[in-house]
Amino acid sequence: MTRFLSEADVRSLVTMPLALEAVQAAFRSLGSGRGANIPRDRVFPGIDPARPTSLQVMSGALPDYDAMGLKVYSTAAGGARFLV
Repeated sequence: MTRFLSEADVRSLVTMPLALEAVQAAFRSLGSGRGANIPRDRVFPGIDPARPTSLQVMSGALPDYDAMGLKVYSTAAGGARFLV
């Protein structure tokens, strides 16, 4: 099932100790070759040099935890907008 979370949702659901535990488990899985962590991909359309914009995508998967994730955000003169 897909779930869309804002940064505020994540802050309200995850404590720092839980986040550290999850990151350590993820790195153990990745180190054992049981996961994927794709480098951030950036797109700079260059439509209007006076108003620089970009689209940034990050993704990864941990089959041992039945988990996949995607973070996509755009940046523009007004700042970044996130959907986690």
